[in-house]
Amino acid sequence: MKKFLSLFAFALLFAACSSDDDNETPTAPQNPSDRIVYVANEGGFNQGNAGLTVYNATEGEVLQNVYESVNEEPLGDTFQSISFHNGELYMVVNNSEKIEVCDPFTFERKRTIEGLTSPRYMLFLSDEKAYVSDLFAEGVHIVNPATGTYSGLISTGTWLENMILHNGEVWATNAGGESLYFINPDTDLTGDPLTLSAGPNTLAADANGDVWVLCQGDFAEVYPSLYRVNGDTKAVDASWDFGEVMGYGGTLRMGPGGQHFYYLLAGDVYKMDIAATELPTAPFIAGGSRNFYGFHINGNETFNFEAGINPGFVAWSE
Repeated sequence: MKKFLSLFAFALLFAACSSDDDNETPTAPQNPSDRIVYVANEGGFNQGNAGLTVYNATEGEVLQNVYESVNEEPLGDTFQSISFHNGELYMVVNNSEKIEVCDPFTFERKRTIEGLTSPRYMLFLSDEKAYVSDLFAEGVHIVNPATGTYSGLISTGTWLENMILHNGEVWATNAGGESLYFINPDTDLTGDPLTLSAGPNTLAADANGDVWVLCQGDFAEVYPSLYRVNGDTKAVDASWDFGEVMGYGGTLRMGPGGQHFYYLLAGDVYKMDIAATELPTAPFIAGGSRNFYGFHINGNETFNFEAGINPGFVAWSE
């Protein structure tokens, strides 16, 4: 299996071999007062073996393939991301073209959001409105999370990936291009995009209201870069080029309080202060022989447990 780690307020996912033979049967329901970690296991592409691993940190209990066991049906193909809203768990299943909505403690399926092509991430704007990014839709889907109905598509002509709500607008990365897009959530109209560099991937706002964007490069000739964008003017305040590295940029997450952030680069995790003028020269957590694939930040617990096939996203209970 792939290993899930929580180190120094981190949840780190790294790759290894996997087998479903030792999966445990969940003992749902979980206690809502317990500290619960949810891991989205992508599974093998086109193999339909995505799964949800749940770790109850209070009880020290690991539950594998929770959705499948409780609902007696497979979750689907390529589990991309997890979101929470109004006490519900939203599981974006990329290659199955859907979002499954479940109770976060009993794991019982409540409804399915369909009408999507290759969904990636959700951004909740209200109880009745959410945006969903999509790999092949060339725009952002609008859905009603409360009813599970599909409302329409905001056409941008390109693939948008990660999204945040900042200063009343939705900021979205164009992972397949080189721009940062802006959408008015009241009118669903887009503004002029900001050109950065190849592969804008993840983004996060800091304590000063500025937005940091990690560009992963094009996996060919353009290497990763980091940008700080003024949250008010939407202009680039500062940028850094990583140069030629053994690998490309991955996830960027803002730390507690918004005074520093972390990013994944070439298999290592780095930490950078928002007031820094130079890139860090040494990793905060070195990957070594491990192949770090994703991470999240929360709390101070230190623990590790086995997840499922290709764990790529992690979330904590609200």
